This record gives sequence, structure tokens and C-alpha cells, in this order.
Amino acid sequence: MKSRFGCHVNGIRVGEKELLPGDEIQLGNTILRVVDEKIDETIKPIRLVQATRSGLEELKRQIEELTSQTTDPQLRRRIGIILRSLDNFEHTITEVEQDRELARTLIEVGRATNLIIDLRVLLNLIIDFALKILQGERGLVMVEGKVKAARGFGPEGASRSLLHSLAEECLKKRRSILSSRLLASPIMKKDGSIIGVLSIEMVREGEERDLVVLEGFAAQAGLAIESVML
Repeated sequence: MKSRFGCHVNGIRVGEKELLPGDEIQLGNTILRVVDEKIDETIKPIRLVQATRSGLEELKRQIEELTSQTTDPQLRRRIGIILRSLDNFEHTITEVEQDRELARTLIEVGRATNLIIDLRVLLNLIIDFALKILQGERGLVMVEGKVKAARGFGPEGASRSLLHSLAEECLKKRRSILSSRLLASPIMKKDGSIIGVLSIEMVREGEERDLVVLEGFAAQAGLAIESVML
């Protein structure tokens, strides 16, 4: 377009500019929006899709189909930004689902703490729940320097494992540790003193969020140990 006095396109004053679908033209107090009828018809049903997991998949499919119908690099770039935003939103939904599952699991662990009086059984149960939530393959609980419960090891294997070494390091540093696929968190009593360590090995690389989850299970282990020792 060309204007002797100039105008604003997408908030920028221009004299001449090739217009693309979605561009907004401001002429005085009037704002016009450029619409491609084919694209607009494709987008209309997309707006009706609910933001659920299945809805997101359908939304992404339609947008990807829209991408294949255009060769305009600027439009494809904008669509790429939208797809990345949807991926982030889907990731957020996944985290919310994981948080809900974690909350339910911690409630179950709390109930078990009140019902089971055998410490080894209770600690093994806590390890099992932690492995389930964190996608782990091995785990152990060390109390007062000794392995009191373990999962995924052969006879006497836990005391010679990397998890055991990480647990000892956790005790020495008095803090949670994340090392690649290995995680360890101190088990504390109500007075804040450390009485043990919960350590697991995951099937994937660990993240800081995983460490926070493990600390939640370690707190439950602390309650379990104290209740049995009373």
C-alpha cells in the first residue's frame, strides 16, 4: 500500500508496505484488519476447540495443516510461535496432572503411616510410591547409616551401589542432591535433625522439580520412622 501522508501498520508508521493476513492498519481513529478468507475459514473451527488434552491435539493438527497450505515465511513463523505456545500449555497441563497424582499419593502414604507398624514394610511402600511418581527403577532408605529398605537391588547390592554413595554424600552435606539420574534427600525428624536419607535412581535425567517431589516423600519417611520409634 502507499499513502502520501503515511499511516500505521501494526503500530508502526509506514509509507509503503506489503500487507499480510492479520496486519492491522490504522487510519486516524479507524483500524482495519487484513483477512485472508481461506485462512479465516480454517481458523474459525479452531476457536471452538476446548483447551483439553484432546482438544489441544486437534488444535495443533489443524494449525499444522494450515502451515502446509501456506508458503509465506512470515505467516509460517507466526504459526510456529503459536505451536510452541501450545506445547508449553500442554506441558503445563501435564505438570498439573502430575501434581494431582502426587497429592493423592502422599495422602495414601500418610494413611499407611498410621496403619502399618512394621518399619521396613512402611519404608518399602514409600520407596514404591516414590519410584512410581518419579519414574524410578531403584531406591533405598538409609537410617542411622544403615540401609533399612531397598527396591530394585540384588542381595546386599544396595550397600555397594552409587545410590548408597550418594546417600552418604547427602548425609555429609545435609542437603538434597541431584546428580544426573540419581536423587537423594535427607530424612528429618520433627525437630529438624537428620536421621536418614531417601535416594532413588530414575530412568531419565532428573530435574529440580523431581528433587522437590522426593523431599515430600522423605518428609513422609521421617514421620513414619518417628511414629515407629515412639
